[in-house]
Amino acid sequence: MINMQAITILDIDDIARLFQKNRSIVYKILRENPQELPPARRVGRFYFWHPELVSEWLKGPNSSNSSTGQEQFAIVRKRRKGGPRSRIQGA
Repeated sequence: MINMQAITILDIDDIARLFQKNRSIVYKILRENPQELPPARRVGRFYFWHPELVSEWLKGPNSSNSSTGQEQFAIVRKRRKGGPRSRIQGA
């Protein structure tokens, strides 16, 4: 029989705490650059991580992710449509 207390998984909140990021930022990284996070399983609309895979991924040679600096997770703001030129033309 399987001991259900021994089975643990990490959810989005655990990963956000681990990388010291906001939950919404982790979702954005999963959507735009999933290679910057450990491999996740998606069940419905939820993501889950296996703790052993996360620790291996953090120790792995492809992981420069052990330093979770701001430069790695920088958010680029796109220019919004209808900038200041449209207001000038309409006047």
